Amino acid sequence: MINVVLFPGNKNGGKITPPKSLEEVASNIHVQQLSDIENLIEFIHDNILLTLSVNNIKLENDKILYAKDVGLLSEALRSLIRKYYGIDHPYQYLSEKIFRISSDQSTIYCNYEPNSNYIDIVKLLSHNDNI
Repeated sequence: MINVVLFPGNKNGGKITPPKSLEEVASNIHVQQLSDIENLIEFIHDNILLTLSVNNIKLENDKILYAKDVGLLSEALRSLIRKYYGIDHPYQYLSEKIFRISSDQSTIYCNYEPNSNYIDIVKLLSHNDNI
């Protein structure tokens, strides 16, 4: 009997072919980055919910009530990680509008008061300052 080592192939059992161009390499890297980001978001999301649950904040008891807040948090994490990879996300614009950094870059400030209502925040976000 002969031992044969099979080398990796594609899912169809065929040979793996090298990319044909730099654009294809860049596209493959981008697709992999997006996949990695989604996997990381899922991991972080699950751990946040677990940590909240361990601390007796059981959001799963009323998923509909908290779904939008959890979605907001997930998108903020997605924005942060995409920014790290140099990939745009709409929340990056929101963070630029909502927060400012001191001139010496030692402090971050919120551009609205903690007790502001949603109308104040909408006005802040709609202010056009060429961001």
